[in-house]
Amino acid sequence: MAGESPKKKLILSENDDGDGDEDYDNGRTLGECKLNLAPRKKKLLVFYLNGLLVYKVFCFNKPGIPSDRTSDGKCGNHLVFKRAFAEEFIQFCLERFEVGIWTSAREKTVDGVLDCVMETLRSRLVFVWDQHQLWDHFEGKYSESDTLLIDDQPYKALLNPPYSGIFLDPYNPDNSNDNALDPKKELGEYLDGLAVADDVRLYVKDNPFGQPAISSEHPDWNFYSDVLRKLGKDLHC
Repeated sequence: MAGESPKKKLILSENDDGDGDEDYDNGRTLGECKLNLAPRKKKLLVFYLNGLLVYKVFCFNKPGIPSDRTSDGKCGNHLVFKRAFAEEFIQFCLERFEVGIWTSAREKTVDGVLDCVMETLRSRLVFVWDQHQLWDHFEGKYSESDTLLIDDQPYKALLNPPYSGIFLDPYNPDNSNDNALDPKKELGEYLDGLAVADDVRLYVKDNPFGQPAISSEHPDWNFYSDVLRKLGKDLHC
């Protein structure tokens, strides 16, 4: 712009000893160095709600209601029990990833459960819905190389690409020692590594975590392979 003094071009040279005799044409501009320091794009984590973050049970299902604790909330005819460290875990993930919630529950039920689990953090989620075609919805932004599903049941990811999910043990509200979601434990360390990994699939393949995904080694593989064939899906396992 007119009136501005010319901006000086700062050159960085690997052999700069300060005597001014170097050939700066072989150096790098400050702008070029800044390109290498650009913030890394956040990967996408998708959580399944019930069984992973909460335990939801019908009010009149007496055998299924924990006897030694009270519920953390109620949604319609369901009691909601929040998993230990759930809110701290979501906060931890939001600092490192984009986060979405995958659920098959009705919208009204989901609203109540989320209010119980994360309260003010909910507004920072990128989506809360049933994951039919996640990558189609976010076309060009996310793919299987930068998206990780975290669930409690491997069969739910049967149709997903291999190495695109990890599976924690289901939440048992009677287990007072459950610390699976503690960000300072193994899962937090695992996700710290994932955040800086180049490819989600390669990271998951090289670093197995939690329950194994359904593969040809699964004891019920004959059943699952028949399901895949009937759906016209490739047997990628």
